[in-house]
Amino acid sequence: MDKFTYNNSQYKKEIPEKISEFLIDYLGDNFKYMSYDDTFKSFGIDSLDVIEIVLAAEKEYGIKIEDWEAEKCDTIGQLVELIKSKTNGEF
Repeated sequence: MDKFTYNNSQYKKEIPEKISEFLIDYLGDNFKYMSYDDTFKSFGIDSLDVIEIVLAAEKEYGIKIEDWEAEKCDTIGQLVELIKSKTNGEF
């Protein structure tokens, strides 16, 4: 189940803990403060790096992500939703 926090009169999705841990393990401690809406670009991650992250996610979660799906991942949240859809929310 997704976690929600109350922020400036809006509900904001949080990154599920297991996916957050995976990203921090893969990308490093600088990503401890990432949010759902952060772009990979804002962290200096280019499209080739995103592909590497997707490949690591495939290995970590035993899933297959098509190239065209990975190309659509501009934000942390988009990657989270993609992983959730491929694992039926079981990660």
